[in-house]
This record gives sequence, structure tokens and C-alpha cells, in this order.
Amino acid sequence: MDQSSRKLSRNEQQQETRTALIVSALHLFARYGFDGTSIQAIAKEAGFTRGAFYAHFASKHEILDAAIAERDALDRQRLSAKIDTLPTTRATVSAWIADSQRADLPLGALRLEVIRHSLGSTDLAQLLLGNQRAEVEGIRTILVKMANDLPLRQGISAPIAAQIISSFLDGVAIHALIDKASDVHALWNALILGLTADDTSSAQA
Repeated sequence: MDQSSRKLSRNEQQQETRTALIVSALHLFARYGFDGTSIQAIAKEAGFTRGAFYAHFASKHEILDAAIAERDALDRQRLSAKIDTLPTTRATVSAWIADSQRADLPLGALRLEVIRHSLGSTDLAQLLLGNQRAEVEGIRTILVKMANDLPLRQGISAPIAAQIISSFLDGVAIHALIDKASDVHALWNALILGLTADDTSSAQA
């Protein structure tokens, strides 16, 4: 049976609708900003009704948060997959960063939107906190998996290193909005020198 002609299940249709709404929201937020984008516009851009939007998201805040959560999860999945295919930790992370840099999503701008709106919304602040904790936990899990190739400096635990890396990635995404010529790889290497054990740093210098 031709896979392309297979009828989608209800769950698959729902997932496709959700993904289309998120992609449309990202494009419109990037073009018009969070305040300048309406739920009606998001639904129309995706080819659906307002009812379809509300079947998946309770508000613009929720779809913005979901979009960033999914992007973060995708980045972590890419890195985790590369751990098993690339020869060194530095190569793994460099490839991960390169993938992130090539992405069209203006992640820094979206993060600023989320942070700005969370200041006046308890619900959004809680969603943002949940996303942040999930990102840190994902990075911590990856650090543990990479422990043989990337031992941390004495006194730095995986949870602390994960928080530092999460903050670094957020900062780079925002900084890139201002200085698109930033050498992200050089910044990453400098961070790693501070986080990893001396023998690992010198061996890969």
C-alpha cells in the first residue's frame, strides 16, 4: 500500500493540526510580534478555524509556550542522537549548535516575548518555569550520558552544569539578535573550558 495514500488516524490528524498551528504562530509572532498577532490570524494562516485553535490551545500564551517547548525538545533530541554517531563530545555539540544556527525559527525573539509577557501573567510564568525545568533536566540527562567523554570539573555537579548551559543557550539566542556575527562555537568552547576537568580540556584543545 502506498504510504502517501494511507488515511491518517484521528490522532495523526490532530497532531498535524497542532503542528500547523504552532508553525503559523511562530511565523506570525516573528513578523508582527506577540501583541500584534491574533488567534484568528493564527488559525487562518494555518487553514483552520478559531474552534480548531481552541481544541488544542487555551490561549496565545499557551501556544507560544508550547512552540518554545517543542523547539527545546527537538534540540535535545538532535544532540542525544548525535552522541551515538559522532566521534567526540566537541564534535557532537558543534553539530548541535550548527543545526540550531541553521534553523529559521527566531528563537531569541520568541524567548524575549515569553519572558516579557510572563511578568504580567502568573499562568504564563508557571508555564515558562515548567519549560525551563524540563530543558535543564534534559540537558542534565545528556551530561550524564556523556560523562565518560565530558567529565565535569570537580565541584560542578551535572544539575548545576545543566543550568549554566541552559542559561548560555538562552543568552546566545538573544545575543544573536543583536550581533549575528557572533562566533557561537568559540563561546561554547570557552564555556566548556570552565566546566570540564582540566585533562579533558587540554586533551581536546
